[in-house]
Amino acid sequence: MTGLGHQLTTIDFSPRLESCLKEVFPTAILQRCIFYAVQLLTRGLNKELLSVKKQELLDYIDEWKALRKFTFLLERDEAMFWQIAFKFPEIRLARKVHKQLVGCLSGRDHVEVKERLNSFLCSSLFQKGSGKNASLMRYNAIFTKCKLKYSEKGLKYIVPRIYEAFRHAIREAKIKLERSKSDFNKVRYLIMKNSVNITLLDRKNLRKYLRFPWLRNYRKILVKFYYQFRLPSSKRGSLLFLKGLIDVD
Repeated sequence: MTGLGHQLTTIDFSPRLESCLKEVFPTAILQRCIFYAVQLLTRGLNKELLSVKKQELLDYIDEWKALRKFTFLLERDEAMFWQIAFKFPEIRLARKVHKQLVGCLSGRDHVEVKERLNSFLCSSLFQKGSGKNASLMRYNAIFTKCKLKYSEKGLKYIVPRIYEAFRHAIREAKIKLERSKSDFNKVRYLIMKNSVNITLLDRKNLRKYLRFPWLRNYRKILVKFYYQFRLPSSKRGSLLFLKGLIDVD
């Protein structure tokens, strides 16, 4: 735009375009387009959120799957040929629980196996596991629903069912994360929406899905960002708060 005695040019964030305009119109005032500012920010955030999804959910789900496979190998005494380092504390704990479980169920003396197992189920290690309730529910069903009893003959039916009870807890944990992944996919776009365009249903879903603590900071900063454009230019503040979206990593 050319006015009386001054020139004003609105551009995107291209450094090449800025360089060319400064050369051709050295006295022109350059301003950034709001549309491109929002587009650039939301595109960058979308990539970041996909990375967060992988770190917090997809990798977690993959480790539960790997643990399930590892339990089969350990029970068949083949785990020495398969090494993996689990990074999530809950899965490392579940790995320790399963290893202890294998030790309790080894041997053919049904009385000794029963005593070791009952002692382990009361231990602090087992009680700390998040899947204890799911495992115990299946474990108790072995004796109530299936009517099995500890005996020399009964061990060969009881032991596989106890292992299956442990894997049931793994499935429950994985299913819970799969639901979280589905919720994350829905909220990923909601948190980037301008508050002006958000419906009552959107607000309801945001409150529901923002249980992910690592998403709240993104939403808080974006609300503040969009609010700047609802103010007169004279009252707009610094955008330095956007640095809150960046960390040293």
